[in-house]
Amino acid sequence: MSAHVLQNIAETGARPASAANSAIDNPLANKKARIGAGAALGHMLVETLAGESRKLHMYVRNLVELDQDGREGFRAFLKDTLKQMRDYAKSQGEAHQKMVRSATVRFSEFTTLSKAIDKGFKPDLENGTYHSIVVEARDFLGRDNRGKAKTSALIKAIAFLKKVECLEGEGEAVKALLAQAVKLAEELGLAEGEGEEAPF
Repeated sequence: MSAHVLQNIAETGARPASAANSAIDNPLANKKARIGAGAALGHMLVETLAGESRKLHMYVRNLVELDQDGREGFRAFLKDTLKQMRDYAKSQGEAHQKMVRSATVRFSEFTTLSKAIDKGFKPDLENGTYHSIVVEARDFLGRDNRGKAKTSALIKAIAFLKKVECLEGEGEAVKALLAQAVKLAEELGLAEGEGEEAPF
């Protein structure tokens, strides 16, 4: 060993060089490790969500096995629980209210599922995933991807015309347009407010 190396050891102490130490100082290795850690976290999340989907699928199966009275009791329980959650959240502030809104997604999905089953929807329990079954139930009931009943474009136009602020001189023309739209909706058998029903 050279005198220089011995002098350095004497001053700083002997430290064996290891692959781990050299990796700490290597920016490329650090980046790869961080990317690997992110991929591992993503893998764990996918596994957790797949497990959650299997559990939710089991509840769909149980919902199918209930009769109509059982599903009515199921919806009533969810509705009461949701009311209690909302009441509690109101007393706790906006952050809790946001949490409750997020938690109600599954409640709405299962309410939609139970209503669809009551009306004759037969979910494909062997091949369908939980999420595909929810989409099919919404389609069966004529609901959009948020679970809300689909609204006729004509009904939306009527609602808009009722609220619109007119420029000077437009008022009579807009009133005439609104009257024509209402008449057309009546001829088509569309009720005003149709499609506004919420999942509960």
